Amino acid sequence: MTRSFLFVAILTAALPAAAQVATAPAASRKADSFSDTFRLGTVNIDMRARYERVDESRFAEDAEALTLRTRFGFTTATFNGLSAMAEVADVRELKDDFNSTANGNTTVPVVLDPEGSEFNQAWLRYSPDKRFSATVGRQRIQLDNQRFFGSASFRQHEQTFDAAQFLINPNDAWAVRYAYLDKVNRVPGKGHPVRIAREQKLDAHLLNVSYKAAFGTITGYGYFVDNQDLPLQSAETLGLRFNGSRKITGDNKLNYTVEWATQDRYANGSSAIDNDYSLIELAYVNPNYSVRLGHETLGGNGRAGFQTPFATLFAFNGWADRFLTTPVNGLRDVYITGSARLAGGDFILTYHDFRADRTSAGYGNEFDVRYSRSFTPQLSASVQYAHFRSDSVQIRDADKLWLTLEWKYQVSRK
Repeated sequence: MTRSFLFVAILTAALPAAAQVATAPAASRKADSFSDTFRLGTVNIDMRARYERVDESRFAEDAEALTLRTRFGFTTATFNGLSAMAEVADVRELKDDFNSTANGNTTVPVVLDPEGSEFNQAWLRYSPDKRFSATVGRQRIQLDNQRFFGSASFRQHEQTFDAAQFLINPNDAWAVRYAYLDKVNRVPGKGHPVRIAREQKLDAHLLNVSYKAAFGTITGYGYFVDNQDLPLQSAETLGLRFNGSRKITGDNKLNYTVEWATQDRYANGSSAIDNDYSLIELAYVNPNYSVRLGHETLGGNGRAGFQTPFATLFAFNGWADRFLTTPVNGLRDVYITGSARLAGGDFILTYHDFRADRTSAGYGNEFDVRYSRSFTPQLSASVQYAHFRSDSVQIRDADKLWLTLEWKYQVSRK
C-alpha cells in the first residue's frame, strides 16, 4: 500500500509541470485542403492513475488495486464535412491484489479493471453543417443521462459500440437521433479471456427524439436490442422523459425530471421480461450548492427485473455497485444528494435507501461521498468513498475507497 501511495504522489508532483505545455485545441478546426486535414488535427493524451480498495463482508481479505490507464488519440480537422478519429487505450495493473475477473485472484473482491490494450475509438464522421451528422465506427453512445446507453467512463476501460449513429436537427427545437449497434465493447476490455465479457454481438436499433420548449425538454425513445450472444436478454424499451429548469430568485433555480418507460421481450428474449421504470427528481440549485431529491423505480415481477445493461451504471443506485443487475423483485431507490463548492473543489454527499419494488422488502442503505478538485485545466484529482449496509441476506455489505489522479493533454497545430 505504501508503494501505491508513493506512485500517486510521484504523478502528483510530475504532471503539473507537464501540464503547463499543453495547448488547447481550437473550438472548430476546418481544413482548406485534404493535406491540411492531418496537419491541423488534434492530438489527445489522457492518463488516469487510480487506487481502489474494496472491503466486502464475504471475503477475509480486502482488494487493493492500483491501475494506470493511458489513452492516445488523434482527430483530423474537418474537410468538406468529413473528419476521422482513432484512439488507443492501455490499462496496467501496478498493484494486483484484486480480482479483475481476468487475473484469477478469486479470493479477494472484484475491481473490474483488467490489464489490456485496445482501440477505444475509431470512427469516420460526415457533418456538412450543424443540422446533420453521421458517424460510423467504434464510438461512444451517450443518450440523455446515460441511464440506458452510456460510456461507463468511471472504469478504466470505457464502454464503446461498433455502430452507425445519425443526428438530425431540423431546427433549434427538435433533435432526432438514430443508432444501429453491431457490437458492444464492454468495460473488462479486450484483454479479458472470456469473449462475451469483453464484447457482445448486437442487432440493435435506437431511436431518440427530443423537443425543446420554454418549459423544458420532452424526449421519446424506443430501444430495440437483439443480443445475439445472450439472446434471452434481448429486450425492447419504450419511454418518455421530461426535464426542465425554472428560475426562482436571483441565481437560484429548480430543476425537475419525470420519466417513465416499459420493457418487454424482443426477438428471442425471455418471456419473463415485462416491467416498468419510473423516475421523479427535483433539485434546488445555487451556483455554490445544490440539493437533489429523487425516487427511481426499476420494476420486478418475481421472474425478472427491469434491466439497463448498457448504461453508465456507476452513476445510478450507489457507488458500491450492489445493483448492477436489477433483482427479480425490482428496485426502489429513494435518494438525497447535497453538493457544494468547498476549498476550491466540489463536494458531494448522497444517501440511498433501497427496497424491493414488488415486495417492499428492505435491501439496505448507502452513503456516498466525493471530493474533487482541478489544479490546472489539465490536472484533476478526487477522493471518494462508498459505504453500503445490507438488510438482505442476498446482498453483502461493502465499503469502497478510490483515490484518482487524471491528466489530460490536447494540442492542435496552428
